[in-house]
Amino acid sequence: MSAARRRGDALEAIFRVGKRYRCHLTLPLAVLHGGAGVFGCEWSPALPSTGLTADELVDYRRGRDALVAEAARLTGTKPPLVLEL
Repeated sequence: MSAARRRGDALEAIFRVGKRYRCHLTLPLAVLHGGAGVFGCEWSPALPSTGLTADELVDYRRGRDALVAEAARLTGTKPPLVLEL
């Protein structure tokens, strides 16, 4: 995973998901201060249309969880609850 970096009022990271994809996640920092928010998520080369394999899902969750943990560390807060829909 690339190091998480702060951009304005959000934290972002770009990481590989399996051999087929890259994921660019953006997390609004307001989420960590009691606000509600949604991850911004962009896929390259395109949004997986057939779903992720089990190994790709592990890669995605690892990258997402690392971003959430880094955001909590930087802001001195507890990691937020993350729901997958």
